[in-house]
Amino acid sequence: MPLVFGCGQRPLRQRELQLTDELVSELEIGPAEPKRQLRGVIETQPGCAGHLLERAKALDGTLGSIEQVPNWKDIDPRFGVAYDLFGDGKTAIKGSIGRYVVADAYTIARAVNPVQSTVNTVTRTWAPPAGVVYTGTYNPFDDCDLFNPAANTKRPGAVACGAINNPLFGQVATRTTNYDPEIVEGWHVRPNNWEMQFSIQHELVPRVSVYAGYSRRSYGNLFATRNLAVTNADYTQYCIPVPADSRLDNGGTQQCGYYDINRVIAPNNLIFNSSKVGGINDVYDGFDFDVNARLPRRVILSGGVSVGRERVDICNLKDDLSLTQTGNGRTQDPRTDAFCNVTPPWATLIKGQASYPLPWDVAVSATFQSLLGPELRAQYPLTNAIALPSLGRNFTNVAPTVDLQPAGTMYGDRVYQTDLRFSKQIRYGTTTIRPTVSIYNLFNANPVQTYVNTYGATWLNPTVILQARFVDIGVQVDF
Repeated sequence: MPLVFGCGQRPLRQRELQLTDELVSELEIGPAEPKRQLRGVIETQPGCAGHLLERAKALDGTLGSIEQVPNWKDIDPRFGVAYDLFGDGKTAIKGSIGRYVVADAYTIARAVNPVQSTVNTVTRTWAPPAGVVYTGTYNPFDDCDLFNPAANTKRPGAVACGAINNPLFGQVATRTTNYDPEIVEGWHVRPNNWEMQFSIQHELVPRVSVYAGYSRRSYGNLFATRNLAVTNADYTQYCIPVPADSRLDNGGTQQCGYYDINRVIAPNNLIFNSSKVGGINDVYDGFDFDVNARLPRRVILSGGVSVGRERVDICNLKDDLSLTQTGNGRTQDPRTDAFCNVTPPWATLIKGQASYPLPWDVAVSATFQSLLGPELRAQYPLTNAIALPSLGRNFTNVAPTVDLQPAGTMYGDRVYQTDLRFSKQIRYGTTTIRPTVSIYNLFNANPVQTYVNTYGATWLNPTVILQARFVDIGVQVDF
């Protein structure tokens, strides 16, 4: 029977980080410049194995504190302006620009906490010799000296405990991922985005208005990861034959740009600001158009169209194989321009809402929306046989699963959904009762929401469709 020894980390996590994310000053009227500081501290923690292993008594039994993980300081300017275009209060032009920082808490502190890189768990065998029936108390402390990491027994010939499976138990191992000090501490090194908005709103007739707006978000201080233990010479390039499938843009061709490491190399990763290698370009652009009408007899109509897309360009990372392709979440993509520069089509969202009062104080409302379908992927599990003609050998590690289609190029069915609701308001003294009957997916549409993304015989088979039409009955009581 295996015995498992582990270090309790829960109390360590509770005091792992002292965090302040303070808004020091912000001017609400006119230009604003919030000053923010995010500071993390890993306090001194008790050692893991000092009370379990005899040899650990020579250690000091503690893991020292680490300051400034991180210590980010930012001044985030924000400006806004509104202008009455014709001076009649019917047409307003608005604009704003501001800098915003990423919300973060424990990411860096947890990654560099010595407890995370300590050997926290080991196992050892506890069993009688072969052919011997166990007759003890089923308490391993009665059978063995569990404080001794070597194989031992208190009842020779009846039962024995093997050596712990890792002699480094309780010791801090070498971390495989570290952070560049330049992104951990300083002014304006925290990941951020600049957001710009411009809009115009106009009253067509009393209680009917139209709106048009443009927004742009540009992300900065994005991180990249470099494996300091490898160079381009440690990899072999290979190509794969893409299956002849008319649903694939490149079906029946050779897809190159894949690389396999020549030998097993322990990673030594450094996370740093991607601007040192040309940067990652991540920009979102969006347009909004809306119409709102509040008509007589409490009739409300509104609707609009939103169009937007986010472009991510990581091509500055593709030629250096020590850099992990981050930014689009697909590290196994081939290192080609078609895959590193993700420019999806404009995603269109159409929405509408109407509310109309019926007799007997009953109100009926309806909503409609049309959404872009889910992104489709063609994740192709490779085998040694697939890559062998080009690679010339088997994969060094487990054969990877790669994408045959660039990100942002294939999407499923659009989602159309209409919902209807009936509600009534009943007053009784100071109590208000609001019973409702809601009909979701009124027309019982069945667009596919989730597909099989693994390329094979079942690729693109639906797994989840929009929930069928259903009725929900509820009541709200205010008193």
